[in-house]
Amino acid sequence: MGFFERVVDYFKADPTQSWPVSMQKELIFNFADRTVNGATFENSFRTLEVFGKPNNDRPLYDRIFQYFQHGLVVELENEEKIDFFAFVFQNDEFQKDEHFVEAKASFVNAEGKILSLSKSTSMNDITVYMGDPRKIDEDPEETILFFKIDDLIIEWELTPAKNLKRVNIFMASKMIG
Repeated sequence: MGFFERVVDYFKADPTQSWPVSMQKELIFNFADRTVNGATFENSFRTLEVFGKPNNDRPLYDRIFQYFQHGLVVELENEEKIDFFAFVFQNDEFQKDEHFVEAKASFVNAEGKILSLSKSTSMNDITVYMGDPRKIDEDPEETILFFKIDDLIIEWELTPAKNLKRVNIFMASKMIG
């Protein structure tokens, strides 16, 4: 997208401004249909209305929808299609906002097995549910577990104490490196 198109986009009316404000709801990631409460990868941003009005200004222009009341971040690719979900349990950037609420989330695998998530979910809880990670990155500030399920990458970000901070889910084609 060129400079002129970005300037025009900046001044377009934001369709999310008319979306209703939503109270916190449980976020459910379903492996079988790759959805979060019905919103799925490569769908239009309009399916995000189920989460209500985003907290950030101009989410469509920035291609980032932040829902502090759900502990949820959704990113879009250039064609305004969903390509990234994050469930936030502990995060300095989000926690600066007075409206931040820890995500209330669950994963449901293809067999219907459920993993309820919270900031006290441990590395052991995750590996018992998911199996061994494909890769582990570890430094003094965090540990990240990487899993590949079909065409999705799931990153589990953990605190130094090995408790859940954040879960990122995106298409493997978006993975760099």
